[in-house]
Amino acid sequence: DVWGVGLRDDAFYRQFFATYATRTMFKPGDVVVADVPVWHGTQPTVALTVAEPMAAYVNKAETSELKASIKYTQPLIAPMAADKPVGEISVKMPSGQTITTALVPANAVEEAGFLTRYWQSLKSKL
Repeated sequence: DVWGVGLRDDAFYRQFFATYATRTMFKPGDVVVADVPVWHGTQPTVALTVAEPMAAYVNKAETSELKASIKYTQPLIAPMAADKPVGEISVKMPSGQTITTALVPANAVEEAGFLTRYWQSLKSKL
């Protein structure tokens, strides 16, 4: 018995850590949504990634699938900084717990010049 923790408690912790593990669903840089259209940008599309790692402690024996829900602003309008949230992703765990984090552009998108923006606006009206 060390510091009031008996062997029984140690066995519980060993079993707990053997049964559960950290499961990383997404980390910054992983493409969560590819080719999202960008309005008035120097590039026509951008990929979205998570702003911070998305992980949870789950039971290793749990075999059911995770359910993800993605929402983002449409259309995305340039300029956009790579760290500016434009949406969110929520993942529902088998336990019923939901984890949510921000979606951000994988890279910054600069605003296009006047003629490009004018041409995009004209094409959208045709």
